Amino acid sequence: MNNKYLSWKLEHKKDCYKRLTTWWKSHDAFEGHNIPYDSMPVRVFTAMRKVGGELINIYSIAVYVTDSDMCWVGWITSNPHTTRKQRQGGLEYLYNTISEEMAKIGFTILISKTKQENLMGVLDKTGFKNIEPQTNFYIKNI
Repeated sequence: MNNKYLSWKLEHKKDCYKRLTTWWKSHDAFEGHNIPYDSMPVRVFTAMRKVGGELINIYSIAVYVTDSDMCWVGWITSNPHTTRKQRQGGLEYLYNTISEEMAKIGFTILISKTKQENLMGVLDKTGFKNIEPQTNFYIKNI
């Protein structure tokens, strides 16, 4: 996935968990209860934007793998210290990157669940289908 201002990295949870907990706290996510370290997957994809010659983290998404051909995209988190303009296009970019990278290692289906309308729109734009409207359960063949 090529973009002049956006790039991505694959992080191990040990390298980004502390950052994620500060983001979650700023967002008052999970009603003040962080996802426990041992419950986080090892794969965390992070989108970055080049701003004034510096790369800043704008979004991170954890990806859980299964013993099947499906993986689960969860805990979508934005950097609360960035502006909407700095984050613009970053989530779509990251979902598309995750799709490409997980397909390369043999996964054929991504699943995600959200109740946030802005995330539903991004999932729709990046090829996910809402297969269960009552629970907003999305699936994407990659």
